[in-house]
Amino acid sequence: MSALADAHAAATKVVPFLAWAVVRRQRSHVALAAYVTWIAVADFTRMELLSPMYQGRAVPLQGAARIAKSVDLALTLSWPWLFLACTLHYFAGRGARAVVALWAVVAALIVATRTNAPDARVFGAAYQAATSLCWLVILLAIVRRRGLEPTISHVVLLLYVAADLVAAAFPWVGVPQQISSSWDLVLTSSVMGAVAVILAHIVALLRMRSGATTIETAR
Repeated sequence: MSALADAHAAATKVVPFLAWAVVRRQRSHVALAAYVTWIAVADFTRMELLSPMYQGRAVPLQGAARIAKSVDLALTLSWPWLFLACTLHYFAGRGARAVVALWAVVAALIVATRTNAPDARVFGAAYQAATSLCWLVILLAIVRRRGLEPTISHVVLLLYVAADLVAAAFPWVGVPQQISSSWDLVLTSSVMGAVAVILAHIVALLRMRSGATTIETAR
């Protein structure tokens, strides 16, 4: 893997530990902690277990290689759509279960039918649609939802969706269209977003600890 891919993989593994540390002090963060944990586990499964089973095999894939590719695709599609579920949970307060159920049905169909669709086309469409819907949900919540109190969960989602927006905007601002160049730009924005999320969790934990210390001192 490239240095950018290594950095992204490392950041993906760090975030869940920080998220669960926040959950110990703020239970509402549990859904987001579960999501980033799922992403870390899914990424490890794809790269270490599934990818070696089908990479370099003759196309069209057959047998176990085809099943591995289908599971890989189902896991990849979980990234944007489970993120949308988290956005609905925290910003809208409803609709998350329906999105999770929809992804589960689609994932089951992909695996059952051993779908072997092109990753770039399928993931790109799902990614852009989910990113657009996330921003729509966030904007509507800010404008219309009364009593919405921002937490570390909202901040983390905003950081992630901002990084996604930057990546999605690359084709529209004249960046090189070669796969390698575009993917490097996507990875760069993803790494920057992950680093920002790590820093946000650290700041939140320090503030929570400081607040707890203040309360204990007052007692």
